[in-house]
Amino acid sequence: MTPVRIKYLGLLPMTRRTYLTLQFIALLGSIALMVVGLSVMLRTGVIFPHLPVMNVEDDLIYQALLSLFWIGLLAFIAESIEAIVVLRKFARAEAEQKIRLEILSTVEPAPSSPNSPAVPLPSNERPNNTTIQP
Repeated sequence: MTPVRIKYLGLLPMTRRTYLTLQFIALLGSIALMVVGLSVMLRTGVIFPHLPVMNVEDDLIYQALLSLFWIGLLAFIAESIEAIVVLRKFARAEAEQKIRLEILSTVEPAPSSPNSPAVPLPSNERPNNTTIQP
């Protein structure tokens, strides 16, 4: 059975293995963003970013790095929802492929030629109901 391909985002034909590989890379990226943001949270003691104060040195950098945690968390949630939807689409496509293969396996192949042994030879007997009625 060949691997099922779906159109990811309507553009790229992709197998389940390729999709899961890309999702793993995106997961690592969002976790990296969250780790950087969390480390700044623990260092500064601030949980939510705010407008930087101009008289505090490096406050702009700390606020930008702090916002990476929330961006990573948002990306993680969005990736999770998208993964559920796409994996359901893969499951649906696999079920359709399985049904098509079952249908093809139950259908008898057509004979290749009229002289083929799969075609019953016509009998030389005449049918019994040859009377023509007016």
